[in-house]
Amino acid sequence: MIVHQQHNSLGNHHYNAFFYENCEWFYHFHKNYELIYVLSGEVELTLNGTEYLLTADTFALILPNEFHAYHTPAQSVAWVGVFSADFVSEFAMLTQNRSASTPVFSCKPQIREFLLKYLITDTVPDRLLLKSALYAVCSEFLKAVSLNPSTSENNFIYDILSYISLNFREEISLAAVADAFGYEYHYLSRQFHKHFHLNFKQLLNIYRADYAREQLIHTDTEITEIAHLSGFQTMRTFNRVFKEQTGMTPSEFRSSSRHPKA
Repeated sequence: MIVHQQHNSLGNHHYNAFFYENCEWFYHFHKNYELIYVLSGEVELTLNGTEYLLTADTFALILPNEFHAYHTPAQSVAWVGVFSADFVSEFAMLTQNRSASTPVFSCKPQIREFLLKYLITDTVPDRLLLKSALYAVCSEFLKAVSLNPSTSENNFIYDILSYISLNFREEISLAAVADAFGYEYHYLSRQFHKHFHLNFKQLLNIYRADYAREQLIHTDTEITEIAHLSGFQTMRTFNRVFKEQTGMTPSEFRSSSRHPKA
């Protein structure tokens, strides 16, 4: 399955970065750029169905709305930064509706040292320094790759998942998606199963349960209200779906997330 990370699809100076040991992320996509730098070990990157092996001192840049996942086969330490297009507006214009021949590249030693000092750190640089560091790494990326038009297949998946991410709290159906984008229903149904290996209701419930998890962790809203806000029509369905996906009931999940075991 592929999940739309809506929190990484924000504009207006959105930036976050973290160090990860043994980097593991499921297949996902978002609107912002994502940069990974491997400090040690190896990380397997799957990008739009193609696998790449990232080794120490290797960079990879994922462009907006590209589907990607990470897996560490043994051990790794990696830095991952996500940034919106407004930090690198000229670069964004060059890469709009494009895909790269490869996401993997290296930086010249002096550029790498600059990035390690000012970007790949535990602190966020000031805005001007951040922009200069991001432009420096984007420049190195452009020197190493060729750009090609993005595929219509990626646009198809992006349309579907974006629609679900915006409307999952409503009572929507695959027929509603077909109407929204002008697809013939049976064609859309075949393509949906081909790409997601799930039926529409199963994927819809993944988004709903994920939203419910966030509400259970970060709010004091009553569980019955969370079920309604997440798009579930009955508590019975909410409890069943939530337990299928997490192994716990909503109340058990809320209790464990706020009072973790020692």
